[in-house]
Amino acid sequence: EAQRRARIKELEEIIARLEEETEILQEELTHEDVYSDYKLAEEKTLKIDENTSQLEDCYEEWEILQEEEA
Repeated sequence: EAQRRARIKELEEIIARLEEETEILQEELTHEDVYSDYKLAEEKTLKIDENTSQLEDCYEEWEILQEEEA
């Protein structure tokens, strides 16, 4: 039980970090110096995609762990 609660807390911290990082990257994509530089825009877009995938995995695991609590 303690391990499950610790993992839930860890996932919540990871989710918060990934969401914040993704929000920053999305905002950066609106800057002309970024969107006018194809390579830089592509790197940021790929990182957003990577974060989104990680978020989906974290949310899925978090939901499973929350259901076990009920």
